[in-house]
Parts: sequence; C-alpha cells; structure tokens
Amino acid sequence: MYGTPADWDDEVGDEFDFKVSWKPWPNLEYKFIAAYLDAGDFWKCGDPTAKIDNLTTFYNALTISF
Repeated sequence: MYGTPADWDDEVGDEFDFKVSWKPWPNLEYKFIAAYLDAGDFWKCGDPTAKIDNLTTFYNALTISF
C-alpha cells in the first residue's frame, strides 16, 4: 500500500444505474441494467499519480418460469 498524502481524498465516486424490466407475458421477463461508475480517489489506493478509468457495465437477462 502506498503512503497516503495529507491532501488525498478517499471519495469512492458516483455510480449511476439504469434498469428496465419488461413482462410481455406473465411467465416471461426481460431485464436490462446499465451501470456507470465515475471512479473517485479511493480506487487510486493512495497513489496520486495513478490513472483510474471509469467503468461501464451492461447486464441482460431473459427469464421464463413454468
């Protein structure tokens, strides 16, 4: 672990989620989720020169029940 400078901010960042759920029939459901993380200084582990990328993820699910 790096030594943390006195002015280091341990902010994790902001996460934004978007979710859609659709049931065209009672036994069939489709879900779509998109999530975006605007990474903060916490992910730099105390290294002020570290370059941290923001993260975007997508999730799809089609569920059928009997």
